Amino acid sequence: MNVLLCEPFSLESTVFELWFTGFTVEEAVSQRLEEVFESDENVTYSDEDRVRLLSLFQRDTSDSFRTFGILEDLLCDPPKLLSYPVFQISFQARRFMIERYYGFETSVFRELIGKKLNAKTRKDLEDVSKKTGVRLPSCKRQFDNLKTISQAVEDLPGPVVENIQRLFLLSKDLAGKYARVVFLCTHRMETSKKKLSMLSYDDFDFFASLLLLHWTEPNSAKTGLDLDPVFVEDLKTVKQCLTNNRGTIEEYRHLFKSSFKKNNLTKFTPLLKTLVGIAASIQKAKEVSSFFINLVDYAEKLKSADMSHEEVNLFFDLLIDTFDRLSIKVDKNLSPAWGRFVRVFKTCLVHLYDRVTATPGWSLASINMGSVRGTLFNSSFGTSRAGSSISVTTPVL
Repeated sequence: MNVLLCEPFSLESTVFELWFTGFTVEEAVSQRLEEVFESDENVTYSDEDRVRLLSLFQRDTSDSFRTFGILEDLLCDPPKLLSYPVFQISFQARRFMIERYYGFETSVFRELIGKKLNAKTRKDLEDVSKKTGVRLPSCKRQFDNLKTISQAVEDLPGPVVENIQRLFLLSKDLAGKYARVVFLCTHRMETSKKKLSMLSYDDFDFFASLLLLHWTEPNSAKTGLDLDPVFVEDLKTVKQCLTNNRGTIEEYRHLFKSSFKKNNLTKFTPLLKTLVGIAASIQKAKEVSSFFINLVDYAEKLKSADMSHEEVNLFFDLLIDTFDRLSIKVDKNLSPAWGRFVRVFKTCLVHLYDRVTATPGWSLASINMGSVRGTLFNSSFGTSRAGSSISVTTPVL
């Protein structure tokens, strides 16, 4: 009979950190020595002491890295790590390792948002490493974790955050961050265009939290990453109701301008049609991917009209209010869908409005309606089609 005896594994968080961020054993030893020597400048180490410390750190770091390498397969399947009996690791240490291993650098994820998580993207990680200053092994770990989580939940029904928590044992906060990035990658949301370079990971995380919270159907039998099909279909009908009847557009314009007193807003109709076009386009995968480009384009249009933050908020609020007051026959069941779209769109736009500049020499008169690519919070996001109130405080999943 074979018997294996092993001592309880003592996890040193700093060594684990050095390992999963891509340090080699030699680099980690050097880092640890440097921290010791700098921790107390009043202590003098003899050459003999330095040699002993070097030897100690080399053995300890090498053993720890070897153990982490063995555990890495289990870290890719957290429930197995939690129940793995061979290594005597405390429950708290195992949970700590999982949470830290799946942590990520926002600068790296900013480069991955909206990308197809395939071999080509992984091959390009060398460029990501150079751009962000994050070590290549760490970039690869972060990419692989994102791809693993994305593949695991993309077809699962139910709330995506809960699915990630259940499968990977992550905290709700970290699972929510992954859910939002997975959502953007699933819909291939364009984030790399030059006009979007002003937007950070935090901006896209904020936008994705709104879209996931208000435009998806998390409690349905379908995956929580899909846009609500009833909502999408209603927006298509809104476009038909508004654009197929000139009288409807005229009444909308009249009701709007009676409350919106900005004198130089002379192109309400093109602005309305552009927004309606964006709303209706989210039913198409290609147009959904252009959502952030459409968002910035629309902000530029409003900026060209010299609208202030207050006027932008009023502009969108009146679009909702006047839609409800149209006397020409419009299906009143469409009001919740229109309000649901406009309020999210407004919140996203106001969030980035200060960073958008109007195109030089460009005015509202130059809007091309033949080509549509593709606050802040109110106390409520209106009433859903089912009649329930969608209240908003902060868009945290």
